[in-house]
Amino acid sequence: MKYKTLAALFFITPSVCFGQTVPGPTYTISRADDVLTAGPASPTAGSTAQVDSAWRQGSTDISVVGGFFDDNVYIGQGWARTFTPADTGKGNAGSAATWSLAINNGSPQQVVGNMSWGWAKKNNSVIFGSNIVATTDQNLSNVQATGLEIDIQPGSGTSLNGASAGLIVNNWTVANPSSAISINRDSGGTWAVGLQCAPGSVVEGCVIFPNGAAGGAIFKGSGANSASIYNASDYLIANEGTNGFAIKAQSGVANHLVLSSSGSLQLPQYGRGVLTTDASGNVTAGSAPSFIGGNNGAIAILGGATTYILNCVNPTFGLCAAVAPLDATIKNLFVVTNTAAGTGQQYTITFATNISSTALSCTISDAATSCSDKTHSANVIAGQQYTIKLTSSAKAAPVNLTWGAELDTH
Repeated sequence: MKYKTLAALFFITPSVCFGQTVPGPTYTISRADDVLTAGPASPTAGSTAQVDSAWRQGSTDISVVGGFFDDNVYIGQGWARTFTPADTGKGNAGSAATWSLAINNGSPQQVVGNMSWGWAKKNNSVIFGSNIVATTDQNLSNVQATGLEIDIQPGSGTSLNGASAGLIVNNWTVANPSSAISINRDSGGTWAVGLQCAPGSVVEGCVIFPNGAAGGAIFKGSGANSASIYNASDYLIANEGTNGFAIKAQSGVANHLVLSSSGSLQLPQYGRGVLTTDASGNVTAGSAPSFIGGNNGAIAILGGATTYILNCVNPTFGLCAAVAPLDATIKNLFVVTNTAAGTGQQYTITFATNISSTALSCTISDAATSCSDKTHSANVIAGQQYTIKLTSSAKAAPVNLTWGAELDTH
């Protein structure tokens, strides 16, 4: 049987009729199992496709692709070739049911090895220029399924111009409301990685946005804490909603840095703004927190007493206190004792300024030997005296204590 073919294939929907005579060389089907025939005259949903004309070599007809869909499938022209273990010795060479080759031997035209064209002519139509599917039988293992591989393979010594590309996506005539590349899922399938550049495969960067590219890199989420850059099931850079824009040092840790909606640059693990801008653009530098602390030394404090402790012990405020050189906030008070107060007894430890007690305070009772106040804070003004006030109940055991607190400067 003889028929005409093209050196490079051009498919159009609706397709070129197989029986037409088109320019090109002739060749002869010589294998006994080659079949050139029409397929089923009508489709069976979920089973077989209607095929107007088809070529098959092997036992599987192109009409079986209808079994991959739960609706009717229509094929204008189909090709099916079965490859078996008898097809050996091919190494990395490509084996294909159809193969097209276009050679540009000096033509000023853009020459295309293979072109398919989808054409919508009615409202509400759905049209694809090409749809590539790599499928498998069920319950297979160690299968490489690749939907599309694009190879650029210049000859040795060839130089490529700047218009060369692995993939070019053009949109003509009208504004397209959708994306140029959309990564989706169907029937529960997922991708491990959306876009991956193998190490050493690119020179400048995996993704580059040219100068002036509208929008640049845009990440969209459903609201606060929506991930922008994601790693190991946790975001590294994310929209924090009204809190601004957050950056983490690594997955699983608290926010490392937040650019707040009010214009301050914050280190949230310290609870402070490091740089703050006002409405005029003036920048005010803050500072990282520090801590203060002390103990009563080797002198045990007896029960039923009120004593002031810094790195000294005295029942008089002014004789065991320090002077604040600048405005500050004291918080996160922690206290540890060397012994318990005893049943029904307690030690009350309070941060005091200019003799007055503040809300920053905690109590050690009964068998406990530590306490903390992470809720309250105390403000101290430059020039004020401050110290720790210890009040022990009447029969509390003699005690030595150590204390510490966070100090944030204003």
